[in-house]
Amino acid sequence: MLAQLQTHKPSYQTRIKKMMLSRPPGTLNEDEAAASLFMSKRTMARKLKEENTGFRQIRDEIMSQQAASYLCDSRLSIENIAVLMNYHDSANFRRAFKRWFDQPPETFRLNTKPQAMHLS
Repeated sequence: MLAQLQTHKPSYQTRIKKMMLSRPPGTLNEDEAAASLFMSKRTMARKLKEENTGFRQIRDEIMSQQAASYLCDSRLSIENIAVLMNYHDSANFRRAFKRWFDQPPETFRLNTKPQAMHLS
């Protein structure tokens, strides 16, 4: 995912995505991101709004892509994936996953397994 984000003058959205992908999933918060960009949290929010996005939207995009990748490309249990994604409770991970994909992770895994096998 990091290779896809290479540009000459990266947007704030791209810079935040790079920060998120360079850390364990779910560990970058708004305050740390703003500090890394040498601006206040409010200024960062304004800059992101100009790019038609927000910190939570970016975080959800990155987290959902990583979760989907773990589900499709591994045999890890949902509980283990929740831990890898830095969720303290697998129920919270399941709720977030359902919000991202409108289906629970178990259903997503069942529906994507046959497709992943055809790609191999």
